[in-house]
Amino acid sequence: MFALLINIEEGVDFKQKAAKKRKEIRAKRERGMKKLSAVLVVLFGLLICVQAADIPNKVDWKCFMAQHDLIWDEMPLRWENGSFGGNGYTGSTIFVNPNLQEIKVLVSRSDIGTLGIRMV
Repeated sequence: MFALLINIEEGVDFKQKAAKKRKEIRAKRERGMKKLSAVLVVLFGLLICVQAADIPNKVDWKCFMAQHDLIWDEMPLRWENGSFGGNGYTGSTIFVNPNLQEIKVLVSRSDIGTLGIRMV
């Protein structure tokens, strides 16, 4: 009976040791994966930087942008069709009001709505 209890206790102790060993191996593997991930991120970043440095800037921007000039054969009749300009905070557009025979230039701000009501 006493021998049987020792064997059972040794078996429990063995299971605990095995579980502890598996946990240590798992933790070691996770640390290794974290290190590998960090190394791969750094290498990928360096690869992108090296490739970006090798790309020459061969674009003739003046010629490229000249191809995209907006040209109107006649003045726009509605504000939606006019040329828009601005910086995201203030903006303007120009169009013709056909009823009053006048050129209108609208200048507005993005933080102010219709009738002077603040939208912020």
